[in-house]
Amino acid sequence: LRHLHIGQALPVVTDKAKRLFERFNSIKNKGAGDKTHMTDMKSMLNQMPNYKREEQNCTAFVQLAEDCYNLYNSGTAVKQIVHLEQELATGLNEKGEPIDSKMS
Repeated sequence: LRHLHIGQALPVVTDKAKRLFERFNSIKNKGAGDKTHMTDMKSMLNQMPNYKREEQNCTAFVQLAEDCYNLYNSGTAVKQIVHLEQELATGLNEKGEPIDSKMS
């Protein structure tokens, strides 16, 4: 996910969180039956640290994305700096017209 645009990264995280939730529910439902064997319980317990770690990673990413979005829309100069950076990087303004390269 590193170095991906937020628009590309967010669907990946959403899908990962959905799969994680489904996997946790399948483990939970599997443990709810009366016929759970000790080996099944051991497997579920072994998977819990991985589940917790993945859950924390997804939560951290969503929080970071939310913080960035709030900062971008907070009225600070971030929005203007982002637009300026894009114009300098592409050489085009928002309308797709070439920018004037003269600094005056």
